[in-house]
Amino acid sequence: GRLPVQALQAAIGYDGRSVQVEQATVHAGHGRIEAHGAWSPAPDPWRIDATLQNVRPGELHTGLAGAPISGRAKAQQRGEGIDFDVALQAQGGGGTRALNGLKLERAQAQGRWADQVLDLAQLRIDAERASLQGKLELHVADQAGRGDLRATLPGGSAQFQGRIAPTQGGGELSARVDDAAALQQWLEGLPGLEQAFGGASAQGSARLQARWQGGWRTIRQRIASPAAPLRGSA
Repeated sequence: GRLPVQALQAAIGYDGRSVQVEQATVHAGHGRIEAHGAWSPAPDPWRIDATLQNVRPGELHTGLAGAPISGRAKAQQRGEGIDFDVALQAQGGGGTRALNGLKLERAQAQGRWADQVLDLAQLRIDAERASLQGKLELHVADQAGRGDLRATLPGGSAQFQGRIAPTQGGGELSARVDDAAALQQWLEGLPGLEQAFGGASAQGSARLQARWQGGWRTIRQRIASPAAPLRGSA
């Protein structure tokens, strides 16, 4: 199919080794993307800074229909990794539909990708009157990670801190429900959870403090076969 680009303007320089993009303007998704940066052959670093203004993500990918988005995105090579800083926001309060219909209103992430490790030193996501913020580190090759995350929901909140790998891990989870009815209404408004409570009504408040030890394989085994002996734990 055709690229969803209506127009492209760029001022590019070349000094015999490096390409300098002094200014580039792309009209796409009924909005505008402005960028500047530089690129050199490896191992020299590269960088790019981009600003989005009223770009309709649905024009770029059919799975991202929703309100126009604006914001900034920066990325640069440092050593063997890539540092990035992204801050995007849906315009007009409509939200951008992604993740199976969930409305994403704002997304901010600052971190680094290197050696199959995604290190999100700062993370914040606002969606459907809820927010998630904190820091997260994912070791893709090892199928492991660690995090310190806080979630605020209509009617409650939760906090998670811990680490987990296939056979090892541990952490703590605390949750508070101040208005069970408001939380139920919010949950049932999410895609696929319309009948999560089976017609029952939740009322009141609650507190939860939980701690776990073990890897995600061990936890999955215990959930699948509660009476079976655990294997492969360490």
